[in-house]
Amino acid sequence: MRKCCFIIPYYGKFPDYFPLFLHTCRWNEDFDWLFVTDIDFDGDCPDNVHWLRMSFEELKGLVQSKFDFKISLERVYKLCDFKPTYGYIFEEHLKDYKCWGHCDIDTLMGKINHFLTNELLDKYDKIFSLGHFTVYRNTPENNRVFMKDINGYYPYRDKLSQGDSFTFDEEYKPDNVNQIFLHQHKKVFYSDYSMCPHQYFVKFVRQILVKSPIRDDLFDFYIEEFKDAVYTWENGCLKRYYHYRGHLVCEEFLYMHFLHRKMDCALAVNKELSQFQIVPNSFVPLEVEKVTEENFRNIRRSSYSKFAFTWRLIKLSLWWKVQRFL
Repeated sequence: MRKCCFIIPYYGKFPDYFPLFLHTCRWNEDFDWLFVTDIDFDGDCPDNVHWLRMSFEELKGLVQSKFDFKISLERVYKLCDFKPTYGYIFEEHLKDYKCWGHCDIDTLMGKINHFLTNELLDKYDKIFSLGHFTVYRNTPENNRVFMKDINGYYPYRDKLSQGDSFTFDEEYKPDNVNQIFLHQHKKVFYSDYSMCPHQYFVKFVRQILVKSPIRDDLFDFYIEEFKDAVYTWENGCLKRYYHYRGHLVCEEFLYMHFLHRKMDCALAVNKELSQFQIVPNSFVPLEVEKVTEENFRNIRRSSYSKFAFTWRLIKLSLWWKVQRFL
């Protein structure tokens, strides 16, 4: 039995660095990805990435057939609220998997096995609580937990039948899918192993999900202090190097998420690519064979234009205003 399959319905245009995302998937042989899409991708595709051809209208029809009420899925962005339902909707494609999950493609994968161990997968019903990377135990009962109630209220019916975006897939509001799992006495693993740079900082400043000081069952985002770090992908592992109390520290992440951040790719992406560096606006060759105490100071950290970043924030603000208007 395979470990896990990530279900990704996707419509529109792939990011420019999509081949690099696929390359990082290639290095995780125990995990599969299934794209549900009508996009024709003719690039190099790893053996563990699969395709289910389906138009957006066909997908809406499939989703509607699974529910006894009228769903609202008029915009592609609304798919975020449907992420917790994928294990139920695509159940027939998951028969050979211990777990299933969903993840975003504005990410790069690290070495997933270093974090999603067999012990972790055996112990928890739901692992992580952010929409850009979540894993569920693959059983018929667990795949339907999102339909359960919170004190007599069934959030999924409201979230899936209204056109607004409710972040049902994330730990943000008190009636999200994580709270449903907790109210149903399911085991949820919350630790945040991601490197998620905050979208409103020019340089990489990590945003982490932590327990709220108000209630033990709620969570908040904590913004880490800036670290003058070198970020790399090396032989499947995502790493961050920085100095702490006079010592060079190497920290590993499960994945890195580039939310609303334009990233250029100055790499020749092929099967032989074994390492590269990640700077705030692009993926570039790593200048050294290995990051050490001796060469750390000489490795460039960023090539980001503050003007370009400010313009990106303006466009992002306008985008959110349009989404709220629609």
